[in-house]
Amino acid sequence: MGREVSKHLYTWMEHENRKGSNMTLDHCLRQQLSGALRRAQRLRLLSDSCFGQNKNINLLSMLFSFMKEAFPRISAEYVFPIRGHSFLPVDRVFGRIEQQVRKKDTILMPEEYHQILRSHGNVHVYGQDWEAYDFKTETQAFVKSQKSFKLSEARMLEFRKEKLGFKAVYSGEYCYHSVLKRGKWANFKPSQVPKESTVKEAKRKDVLNLLSEIGVSDNVRAFYDDALSQSQMNDVDCDSHEE
Repeated sequence: MGREVSKHLYTWMEHENRKGSNMTLDHCLRQQLSGALRRAQRLRLLSDSCFGQNKNINLLSMLFSFMKEAFPRISAEYVFPIRGHSFLPVDRVFGRIEQQVRKKDTILMPEEYHQILRSHGNVHVYGQDWEAYDFKTETQAFVKSQKSFKLSEARMLEFRKEKLGFKAVYSGEYCYHSVLKRGKWANFKPSQVPKESTVKEAKRKDVLNLLSEIGVSDNVRAFYDDALSQSQMNDVDCDSHEE
């Protein structure tokens, strides 16, 4: 029987920040990798190929800077399994969480979600247990805009010193590329991302009207009044296909 893998669930609300690579980087990965790398000499990462969250140059920049700063002697490999032919452990967790949420008629407060999540892993709440950093802006300053490879076609990547190894298939040798346009990864220091609501004005009105219809306690109403005090008038520009 295989060893039980520790599961970590990082949460944030749509009134706190937008979706994108900045919200999946740094603390989420750094905190978990730091403990794992103390006991390893080589790191292998696996994830799906979601461009907005995983398969983008922002994430690669974070990994380069983190490895260079904390574990310069450890090599790292990043594998993107073929879609539909793999089943990552987190997929099972997400499925179980969704089943449990569906059994609830009404969920009004974040703590109710956190209670469900805690039955499936360790919960880390944004603003309390972790913060996000602007790797997207820092990457634009450090990394070449024109690259000699197409990240969307990558099946495997390797981080070796200042070079990025690239393979469009799982076999064969890596082809190495330079991605830095200036400076060193040690100088790569992104600033903290400020909180930003992504709730649209129309949704804010709908939620407040619904709360009035169903009737809620004073503390629930106070939470939503504060959370929805800021709203977006236009569509939010989230990370997309970032090469």
